[in-house]
Amino acid sequence: MFLAIHIKGVLEDLLPGGITHIQYADDTVIMIDGSATSITNLKLILYCFEWLTGLKIDYHKSEVYGVGVSQVEKEEMANMLNCVLGDLPLKYLGIPISDHHLAMGAFSFLPQKMITRLDQWKGKFLTSGVKQILTSSCLSSLPLYCMGFYWLADGIHKRMDTIMANFLWQGAEDKFKYHMAKWEMVCRPKDQGGLGIINTRIMNDCLMVKWIWKIFQEPDELWFKILKAKYMGEGGSLSLRQRECLNFGKASIK
Repeated sequence: MFLAIHIKGVLEDLLPGGITHIQYADDTVIMIDGSATSITNLKLILYCFEWLTGLKIDYHKSEVYGVGVSQVEKEEMANMLNCVLGDLPLKYLGIPISDHHLAMGAFSFLPQKMITRLDQWKGKFLTSGVKQILTSSCLSSLPLYCMGFYWLADGIHKRMDTIMANFLWQGAEDKFKYHMAKWEMVCRPKDQGGLGIINTRIMNDCLMVKWIWKIFQEPDELWFKILKAKYMGEGGSLSLRQRECLNFGKASIK
């Protein structure tokens, strides 16, 4: 509330008063309209914070991101705040965020995380059972957090499937071995003849359906108020297509 009095937030056209900041643990994002008055007041507030608490803000580790403004204006904002000028997309809490549609390359870090994990297992003798357990419990779980926020492109799923399939059949080494079954068969439940390894495509769909369920469970949350104001029109109700998705989601959860 104190911030909202002295600085002008963003998204005032969607929410009364707009949004000035979001926080999670020790991560803080301050959002202002970019005017000189808001920047000056923000700088004064941060100085007051330092003086009252005895803590020092490392401005060189803080970054400024501009949306909808020219490069010159971005540089001016960064100079006024004495911060580094960052480039979009940025990573916040482990997921990429941008003001434009994220291309497949923005999620290339997911397959890379799998490859990095495989490097730790190279040179070790792993039985088929151990490789199956590591694939199911470790490799397939690495992208779950990101898949809970984005519906990933088929290209990313294919790259992740290739990495997991190669490890399952040939281990962490680079020696080629034939794959004895299709990956779709491997990902089937054990009672259907598969190995029960997570199918990332299906899991991605299920995790996204969760947000439709959360809309009805948390109607007063800030994120839903923004979605409601931007996409649901004046009536604030879901369209027929959205309700069909909800029914599909309930069936999937069951």
